[in-house]
Amino acid sequence: MILQNIKIIRKTILQALRFFFIVFSMGLPFSCSMLFWRSSSMLVEPSWSEAGKSYAALEILFKEKQSFNPLNGTTLKKNYKAKIRLYKIGENDTVKETWESEIFDSWILPTSLYFHEKSGRLFFLKGTNDEYGTQKRSAYILQIGGKKPELIPVAKDESEEILFAIPAPDGEKLAVGIGKFQEENLKSAKIQLFSIEGSENTLKEVGFWAEFSPDYLITWSEDSKTIYIKQSKTVRKISVGSKNLELAKEFPACFTGTMLGTDFSKAGYGTEWDNEGKSYKIQAGKQKSVPT
Repeated sequence: MILQNIKIIRKTILQALRFFFIVFSMGLPFSCSMLFWRSSSMLVEPSWSEAGKSYAALEILFKEKQSFNPLNGTTLKKNYKAKIRLYKIGENDTVKETWESEIFDSWILPTSLYFHEKSGRLFFLKGTNDEYGTQKRSAYILQIGGKKPELIPVAKDESEEILFAIPAPDGEKLAVGIGKFQEENLKSAKIQLFSIEGSENTLKEVGFWAEFSPDYLITWSEDSKTIYIKQSKTVRKISVGSKNLELAKEFPACFTGTMLGTDFSKAGYGTEWDNEGKSYKIQAGKQKSVPT
């Protein structure tokens, strides 16, 4: 038994030496950054609230190291986690941090983060594995001041995954896109509309449409009673409480999903990146304020 273990250890050492010999003989650069994992993080564009003077800032945390393959184009990454911070813009455009989450045990999809200031709710899609940005994710609502994020109870089978979860401007309704996959290929999709009720964030289905395509663009109406769906050259709508799609004679000019989470705030604020994209600062006048 001891002799067998010695042979295994010897074989492992020889394989490691052979690998390093190949690396050096090919003239490939080699450093400690290829051997050891280090802690790193990435900031994401802020997600503005409905009022336009508060925003949610997402930071993705992970371990990374350099790849031995020079053609890889990026570092190797693992152990994804995430943290959310809330900021408010005060007098003279000063920015103050008002809240910080605990560290989440997986990644959060950047484009899925919405903060509704009036209701104090955060909406986001969180990964269920360590493969960043994949379809393996679940939808959550986090009530500011609550103990933990609450999983949105969307009925789906094992072949279905969450595509998006977009809150209405009033923060009291939610449109959830669900895709059905076969061998990682999207075969069909549907939209469920929910009403968010009470401080416990209980969800009640108030609308459903089973013939949705991810190629379509959607947006909520300002009164949060209707979702508009842009299909190529036509726009249809589905109202809260309905399962029927109707042709829309009038509809919003922009299909951005909702006024939450946009690149520019309703009050005209935007971001300017510094330090080669590693940090940013908030600036007024990046876009004209939206009339209220």
